Amino acid sequence: MKPFFIIFAMLIIANQIYPHAHWVQPLPRAGENIKVGPCGGKLPGIPADTVFTGDTLTVKWNEYINHNGYYIVSYSTRPDSNFKEILRATDTAVNGTWTRKIVFPDSVTGKVSLQVIQAMVTTTSTTYYYSCTDVLVLSKPTTSETSTISQPASLRILSANPHEPGTPLILAASKGKIEKVVIYEISGKIVYSTSVSSASSSGSVSVALPNSLTGIKLISVTIDGKKSTKPLIFR
Repeated sequence: MKPFFIIFAMLIIANQIYPHAHWVQPLPRAGENIKVGPCGGKLPGIPADTVFTGDTLTVKWNEYINHNGYYIVSYSTRPDSNFKEILRATDTAVNGTWTRKIVFPDSVTGKVSLQVIQAMVTTTSTTYYYSCTDVLVLSKPTTSETSTISQPASLRILSANPHEPGTPLILAASKGKIEKVVIYEISGKIVYSTSVSSASSSGSVSVALPNSLTGIKLISVTIDGKKSTKPLIFR
């Protein structure tokens, strides 16, 4: 009898933690209560991801209990108000991870609240569940060194973004070999530069960064002679 009660208790706990759906990429705000709109009762925090204007952001949310209904993904440039819908998807009533790609309008820059709503529809009512994350949208750099942005999707940042001090920066290229890593201020000033002579068997490279780096930076990585640039946040 004990194994049954243990499994039953684990299922109850799991459903209390994740009763319906919430963000998994970018990470949701900590401690959110998804029954409270518009953002789980939590205020905006440190951006969980960054993207350049015009570039594609891959987003994911998990559904733990399926229902008939739909999802709405919206954004707000004002702290958690005046949300604007960016996509809508019909709930297929299958548990698991949903993955979609979004592009913010060119007019959107700065800190953005990104919201996913799960609408649970029955014959008599509709119930909503809310999850929010924070994204920083940056204008593409215009300085001579950082303006050459080619194949941005080829560069993958495998370590945490925002970057934690004292931890290595892990990079990988979907195609080609990483040759050089340069980190800039938004103004274009170089604050760190290093050449990369080798990569691991998985094709990733580990770069030790100075702990003095803080705030929002641009990371430019040379891959087979071509630069790929992404925003990076340092805590």
